[in-house]
Formats: sequence, C-alpha cells, structure tokens
Amino acid sequence: MRWRLVIEADGGYRIEGPSGEWIEARPGQARGREVSLPGGARAKLRDASEWQGFVLEQEPQAVDGRTGREDRERERPMPAASGTVPEARPPLTTRPAGPPGVWIGAALLLEDGRLFWLVRDGSGGFELADWEVPGGYWVARCEGEAWWLEPTVAGEALQAPAALLVLLAAEIVEATAGER
Repeated sequence: MRWRLVIEADGGYRIEGPSGEWIEARPGQARGREVSLPGGARAKLRDASEWQGFVLEQEPQAVDGRTGREDRERERPMPAASGTVPEARPPLTTRPAGPPGVWIGAALLLEDGRLFWLVRDGSGGFELADWEVPGGYWVARCEGEAWWLEPTVAGEALQAPAALLVLLAAEIVEATAGER
C-alpha cells in the first residue's frame, strides 16, 4: 500500500493513495497551506511561529446532522483521576533548532497523543518511528520525480489517520526544499 507524494514548484504537494484517494496541500494565505482531505474535508496547515514546525487545523465537519464541534464535545475523553478532562490539541510537528537551512528531524504529535519521530534513514529516504517498536512505521523513498510513502508491517497495524500523512509529507517537503 504505497502512497505517492508529488511536490510542486510552489511548495504545494499532492499525496495520491493506492485506491485513488488523494490529499492536496496548496499554498494559501498567511504562512500556510490549504489542505483538501479524502471525503471532502478541509484543513489549514500553518507554519508554527512559536516553534519550528507545522500545525494542522481541521475544519469541523457535520456528522449525522451535527457540527464537528458538537461531535468532539460528545466524544471527549473521560476525566482523569484528577477530575480534569485533557484538552484535545491539533496534530502538529516540531523540529529541533539547528543551523539555518539544515533539517535535523521532526517530532509528529497526533491529536490522540501518539508521538513519532521522523528522521533521515541514511539512504536519502526517511523513516517515521517511535520508541515502542524496533524499526519504523512508515518509510519514504524518492523514485524519479516523486516520493513514495509506504507503511511497514507495524505501520499497517497503526491505521494512520490522514493527519499523519499530511504532516509526514509537509516535513519531507521542508527537509528536501534545498534539494529541488
């Protein structure tokens, strides 16, 4: 199950899925990209000014006649032992500070709290990993003019949300900007 990442000259990109689904990120207003997700959902991928990275702000969608906000309120997690309900945060990436123009790696944090680390794999590609399993969840390799994103066995079991693909692609675009 390989996904094809095509990077456009303007910094936008398109991720084409194995079953014809696609995700598209186009440069938009105010330091960000407008994102079209499968099923017609929309989001904004903005450059995070507070740190080096990206934030994916998804627009609420109607579900069963209700707005996305109401559904999120209904599906909020149970209070922790302290009696507080953890606040949902949008999916994001953050990169360690390094020399200008040098991409070192990126942490990807999903809305549900799962944390991953994206690094160069030594062969010019990328690997998305965490601290729970040996090896990676996703690998990315450049073939010709496109990047191919492919889940490993662990990645297939992960059932990655679209947000993970959007952030993974955004960081690959950022990391390879000087190579195009």
